[in-house]
Amino acid sequence: MDYHYETQPIPNPISYYLHQNLASFHKFEVLVNHFIELIVPFFCFGPWRIARHIAGTLQVFFQILLIISGNLSVLNWITIGPALWCFDDSYPLYKYLFKREIFMNINFNGIRQRIKYLRSIIKLIIFSLIIYLSIDPVLNLFSRYQRMNSSFDRLNLVNTYGAFGSVGKIRDEVIISGCNRSSIEQCNHDNAWLEYEFSCKPGKIDRAPCFSAPYHRRLTWQLWFAAMQNLQYNPWLVHLMTHLLASDQYSPVNVVLSVGGNPFPDGPPRFIKADLYRYKFTSLNSGDKNWWVRSNPQPYSPIFTLGSPQLKSIFRQMEWKMPKVPMRS
Repeated sequence: MDYHYETQPIPNPISYYLHQNLASFHKFEVLVNHFIELIVPFFCFGPWRIARHIAGTLQVFFQILLIISGNLSVLNWITIGPALWCFDDSYPLYKYLFKREIFMNINFNGIRQRIKYLRSIIKLIIFSLIIYLSIDPVLNLFSRYQRMNSSFDRLNLVNTYGAFGSVGKIRDEVIISGCNRSSIEQCNHDNAWLEYEFSCKPGKIDRAPCFSAPYHRRLTWQLWFAAMQNLQYNPWLVHLMTHLLASDQYSPVNVVLSVGGNPFPDGPPRFIKADLYRYKFTSLNSGDKNWWVRSNPQPYSPIFTLGSPQLKSIFRQMEWKMPKVPMRS
């Protein structure tokens, strides 16, 4: 938790302030996290109503805290769904959560008892099936090399799920920039590289993080993943950069950019490149009014032009179609 708020895919403004807390507070967060994720779920299946009510309330409250602390897409929102099964008509907030009761009262002699018996058999069969299909996923949890987001049966009934395998301690960002000078040497000499700004992605250090959940900004997530790998593992990034080389203010690629995020609205740039920067939150006590501080710039990609042989070779290899200039939908 010393790093999570800073290194998660898309922080929001609250993430910045939560990151500023003392190490003792972050240790407390870890204890709460382990308690709610490892112990509380067992009480969701407890025989006592009050235990199920408390467990469900803790689960919902925990997911709300996660929603507040970062932009984790719909993950936390849909996790609230199963927790609602812990509540019945004796729950204090039942009438506010469920507007009407949906049930059938069967009064025919003997039918209710038969249905109850049949339902118990079906539950036992499903429970046994889930136990059997869970053997490999559980063994995977204890494996030294865990497989995340994988299926272990042909029908994908029981799988392993997880947003992250671990919490990273550093945050690197892929920054794409273009230049309209006549040569690369002139671009470097005049420091004429202008950066593209993507929606909700850390870029300019004075731009505040955004709120976007439950909307999922997939490209921003993919750029977050790309910063952990080399360009060779993310050829789609070359495709994106090429489309930026062919875009102006009317091109469809602008939908992934923030407002005013295209530094070349009147015509595409001549050159484009991607660099890798190390990003960290600023400290509240430092007096720095920026949200981020960045350092350690390193080349992430070659410098491309639409006519470069290297770019054309990549497009032929991937069987992509070169965009027209300017690109139109």
